[in-house]
Amino acid sequence: MAAYEKSRKKKDPDLDRNTLKPRLPEEILRKIVKAKINSPACMNKGFILDGFPRNREDAREIFQDIKIVSEEDKEKDPSLVDTYETNEKIAPQYVVMFEAEDAYLKTRAKEIGAMPVTQRQENHTEAQFDKRIKIYRTSNPDCAHAEHAEKHLLAFFHGMIGESNCMLRMLAAHASEEKTP
Repeated sequence: MAAYEKSRKKKDPDLDRNTLKPRLPEEILRKIVKAKINSPACMNKGFILDGFPRNREDAREIFQDIKIVSEEDKEKDPSLVDTYETNEKIAPQYVVMFEAEDAYLKTRAKEIGAMPVTQRQENHTEAQFDKRIKIYRTSNPDCAHAEHAEKHLLAFFHGMIGESNCMLRMLAAHASEEKTP
């Protein structure tokens, strides 16, 4: 191991691998998830996505295929537009989503942050949590309010597989206060 560390540093002494935090572009991440869901293992055994899709756009790119109307057809009928159609081959049969109050999530993030680095990811600082929750809340406004419900990720799945096949589980600040709307 020591020989490996020495040779690695000789190859690229300016690169500090401890501070490098690479992130995949969203479109690449979506393609990877879609390819994995299309794999024989997922087709035969099913799949569980944890923390993804994060918003309606992610879900649409993974579970729907765009049907592009040709320019020739658009000239014949200007009302024709490109549309998305559900890819029935990979569409989930059921969707269970968990939502929680920010206070509960913040408490859980602090608990994870207190774990040794070997048992957790290193991205559980309070600032990183606040950034991620803000992005999520912007993409998925509170679905309990009717004026925001259609923008929530759950509404996408209601439209795709039906409301009876979707469940939203709300977690309160105390586990004993869990509720299902």
